[in-house]
Amino acid sequence: MNDGNPVSGGTPTTAATTPSETARRQTRSDRTMLVTVVLGHAVKHIFAAGFFILLPELKRDLALSNAAIGAISTSRMVVGGMVNLVAGYAADRLPHRWAAILGVSMAMVGVFYFVLGVAPNLGVIVFAAVMSSIAVTFWHPSAIGALARRFVNRRGLSISLHGAGGSIGETLGPLIAGALLSYLTWRVILQGSLVPAVGAGVVIWLMLRGLKVQRGEGMSARVYLEAVRVFLGNRRLQILLVMVSGFSSAQGSLMTFLPIYLREDVGYTSFQTGLYLALAQGMGIVSQPALGYLSDRYGRRAVLLPCVTVLGLMVLGLSVAPHGFALVLNIIGVGAFAFPLLAIFLAAASDMAGEHLQATTVSLVFAATTVFSGVSPGIAGLLADTYGVTSVFVFAGSAGLVTAALLATQGWLGRSPRTV
Repeated sequence: MNDGNPVSGGTPTTAATTPSETARRQTRSDRTMLVTVVLGHAVKHIFAAGFFILLPELKRDLALSNAAIGAISTSRMVVGGMVNLVAGYAADRLPHRWAAILGVSMAMVGVFYFVLGVAPNLGVIVFAAVMSSIAVTFWHPSAIGALARRFVNRRGLSISLHGAGGSIGETLGPLIAGALLSYLTWRVILQGSLVPAVGAGVVIWLMLRGLKVQRGEGMSARVYLEAVRVFLGNRRLQILLVMVSGFSSAQGSLMTFLPIYLREDVGYTSFQTGLYLALAQGMGIVSQPALGYLSDRYGRRAVLLPCVTVLGLMVLGLSVAPHGFALVLNIIGVGAFAFPLLAIFLAAASDMAGEHLQATTVSLVFAATTVFSGVSPGIAGLLADTYGVTSVFVFAGSAGLVTAALLATQGWLGRSPRTV
């Protein structure tokens, strides 16, 4: 997947190093980078997805309301969204530290999951959940910013492969958490997360520390902030962030309350809940790279518009689908779009950014994503307590359809980002 971009720290061509050998080394380093980042993203999402399977048990053990569960999700996502700009700034200003940032990010997830597992009350739970969200926040700008710089002509595909790693984690996380809940308490599971998370962080740092990405132009903090200000004034970026916010509102509500609906309203066991959510996320492993490739070839809107429309309709369908095969099929269908489409939004934003703002652009998209996917569970929790959990699906599906309607008006997004 090497696009022939100059990469700082690469092996110079000498009499002992032919151009073909240099190309082979470049290809190997590209492959190492992509595989490590994708698998690291998978591990990160194992922890993230497993957390949502643990929520119903946490809710029951602590006798929390739906509004309280929504508040936990809202707190961790909103704070994570606010920190995104700091994470983007760090990734753009310190690209030579990107491997360390990824390794520390992974390790800190384990540390704060451990704190979550020993938390004595709701206040400490919210604190630990927020801090774990901050740790997660530092992953995406560094990882996706590096991929966007390295694979310029295959941004949609490379970012989608990174997202497919997330889908792998989102598939395995519910299965692992659901299976472990058959033998262990949610507290023990969270405490046990410390060792694998720290171990994964060390491995990621060791694998990536020798791989460097092309740096943007050197800029002072003042010039950098001015570049961000000008970029934020881009009307197309503003519209894109509004669309990301609508999509994320649907996604955040769905991720928080679908497991609770399956456990409490439908009556599935923890393992069944984990299995069906894993099947849904498993669809993203296949659909995400395919959608990324198609968006590179035919344009971002050609993929986003039909997929967001179908997603909105299928989420609405969850509110009326009869329990049984029809409901499971609906859940699996939602999974093909609910997680993968974020990668296409990221690629669309990256197309508009200069090389020195790639990580910041990722952080802007994730800021919109986490803030709105964070606020929406709080709203959804109030709806669930007042009208029942199925009202959450009406809320989330409607947000998806409004996003699709806005997408339909954005002709500029329909242009292919590259010539094939």
